[in-house]
Parts: sequence; structure tokens; C-alpha cells
Amino acid sequence: MRNLFTIAFMLVCTTICAQDTLCIMVCIDRVLHFDYSTNEIIDKEYTSSEVEIKVEDDEVLVLHFFDKKRRFRDLTVTFSDGDYMHDTYKTRNDVLYSKSDWPSFVINISEARTRK
Repeated sequence: MRNLFTIAFMLVCTTICAQDTLCIMVCIDRVLHFDYSTNEIIDKEYTSSEVEIKVEDDEVLVLHFFDKKRRFRDLTVTFSDGDYMHDTYKTRNDVLYSKSDWPSFVINISEARTRK
């Protein structure tokens, strides 16, 4: 009985603190959206320009860059409170994660380029 209570309590706690996870792979000519639990492709869009991704509160972003060759991309993250971050990343094969305590934000990803 004691184990049953502990298991039930753990299940309730995990559903209260549940987060949605956005898994997105950015390639040279397309953006793929994945289901985190099943690794199935949910959506595929072809693009050769900038990419904009909106992340709401209680969502975590897993962003996988897969340009296959040495490329660079600028990332600008604009938070809902007005703060922002800007950086340049090597995007041959790199994975970035957002933090769970971040407020909602919009991330803009530039086109891939060969020079930093």
C-alpha cells in the first residue's frame, strides 16, 4: 500500500510539472519538426531563408543543426520581457537546448553561410 501511494504521488508530480518539448532540425534547405517521444517527423518545410521559431512558456526547445558541411548561422533570441541574446554557431552538426525556466521567446535563425 505504501508503494502504491508513492507511485501515485510521483505520477501526479510529473504531470503537474510536465513540459512540452519542441524538437526541430534545421538543415540547409529544410526544417523538420519531430515528436520528442516517438522520433517521428511531424512537419517538414522547405526554406532557403531565415527561420523563425516561437517557444511558449513551459516549452523546451531542442534545436539540431545539420548542414552537413561547415557552415555558420546567426541566432537571435528575443524574450517576452524584452531581453535578447545574439550569437553565431557552427552548424555542421550541433545541438542546442533552451532552459526550462526561460520565459516565452522567439528565435530567429539566419541562412547558412560559409564564413563567420
